[in-house]
Amino acid sequence: MKEERDGDETIAHLDDTHFSAELTKPDTGILRTLYHGFGLVIPTIYLTLVTDRILFSGILLAIFLGFFTADILRFIWPAWNKLITRTLKGFIKSDEATRFNGSTYYFLSATLVIFFLPPYIAATAIFMLSVGDPIACLVGRRFGTIKLFGGEKSLQGFLALFIFAFAVGLILLPWQLSIIGAFAAAVVEVFPFHLIVGKKLARWLDDNATIPITSGWAMTGVAVLAGWSG
Repeated sequence: MKEERDGDETIAHLDDTHFSAELTKPDTGILRTLYHGFGLVIPTIYLTLVTDRILFSGILLAIFLGFFTADILRFIWPAWNKLITRTLKGFIKSDEATRFNGSTYYFLSATLVIFFLPPYIAATAIFMLSVGDPIACLVGRRFGTIKLFGGEKSLQGFLALFIFAFAVGLILLPWQLSIIGAFAAAVVEVFPFHLIVGKKLARWLDDNATIPITSGWAMTGVAVLAGWSG
């Protein structure tokens, strides 16, 4: 769930007014929700198959660099950008035509939390994103009548993310850490960055990065202060 982007913004010779409109024709909410489910695979692999922190974060870094390079190529060559965005229009949002796509942010945040944070906290932070964010999106789109901070995000979406992130957190962590992580995730998801740094900068912030990084570090901080290890 992102703030509506400014119509006058472009990136390096990109004219996205034609094909970004095409991306909004199908309802991408369901497809993106299903795509979010893939995010559950990464922490599951980390906890069960590839448990070496250095090795797995290195693999994720390589994947991130692949997505990052592909995005840079999109910005340089408009024809390639149009081809990619049209082909994947069921999985990307219109504003991702002129910024990094959600997968780039996801693998960046996954790399950082897995490398720096305790395993169960890192995995939980990613689980909270993969479960809580798409559900918040669906709830917000269907029932989001109370808008927050003059934007598109809603109180109903905030509560949905908090509840489901908290439930997911209970699988691996004590309830005290789960509630901290869920609250941090829900707050950063609706935080009005556009009012602080402006829409031009805020559009480059993505839930796929802000949620796991914020919730993961919040839980880690509390765990350190409480003397909890895991």
